[in-house]
Amino acid sequence: MIYICDDINLDYPYEELEKYVSKERLIKALRFNERIDYALSLTAYCLLKYGIYKETGIVLSQNTTFEYYQHNKPKIEGIDKKFNLSHSHKCVATVISNHEVGIDVEGEKNITDNLVKFTMNKNEVIKINTDKSLFYRYWTNKESYLKLTGQGINVILTSLDFSPFNENTFSYKDAHFYSENHSNYSLTVCSFEDQFSENDVIKLSFNELLKAMDEMINGNN
Repeated sequence: MIYICDDINLDYPYEELEKYVSKERLIKALRFNERIDYALSLTAYCLLKYGIYKETGIVLSQNTTFEYYQHNKPKIEGIDKKFNLSHSHKCVATVISNHEVGIDVEGEKNITDNLVKFTMNKNEVIKINTDKSLFYRYWTNKESYLKLTGQGINVILTSLDFSPFNENTFSYKDAHFYSENHSNYSLTVCSFEDQFSENDVIKLSFNELLKAMDEMINGNN
C-alpha cells in the first residue's frame, strides 16, 4: 500500500508527533535547523509506523532502529516487509510491500536548462518544452526506478526514457509503475512484482495521522 500525507503546514503542532517516533528518529529530527525538515522527518516516520501497523498489526516501539542492507535500503528488524520513503516540501509518502519497492516524491524544484539536460533525454525534453510539469513526472519515474534497483548514480539518467508513457499505470524495463501528478508535487511508485493503482493509496491529513497515532498507542496499552 501507498501512504501519503500531502497536508504539510508549518503552523501545525508537529511537536505532538515527537512522542510517537523512535528515539533514533527523534534525535535525527531535532538536529535539523529548518522547521520544514523537522516536520517532514517526524511525519515520514509516523506515516511508516501507521502503515506497518495497518499491514502487520505491529506497533513500532521507541527503541526501533533502521538497519540498511544491499544498496543502502532500509529495513526494520522483526518486520517482514519492504518499504521506501520519500518527501518534498508539500508531500510525504511511504510504500510498503512484500516485495522490493521504490518511491519518489518531487515538487518545487528549480528547473534549469542544465538540470533538464543532465536528467532528461531528447524525447522527454521535447514534451517538457510543451508542459513543464512533465519534468516532475519523469524525474519521479526515474528516481523511483533507481531506488527500486539500487543502481543510483551508476545509471545515466538520460538512458531512461519515460516519454512514451502518459498513463498513471504502466510497465517499463520489467518494472511496474504508478504515478500521481498534482499541482504542487508528483509521485511515482515502482516494483518488479506489484502493480500499484489508485486503489492502493491511503491519504491522511496531519490531524488524521495524529489521531491514528494516538489510537494506535492507546489501543495497545
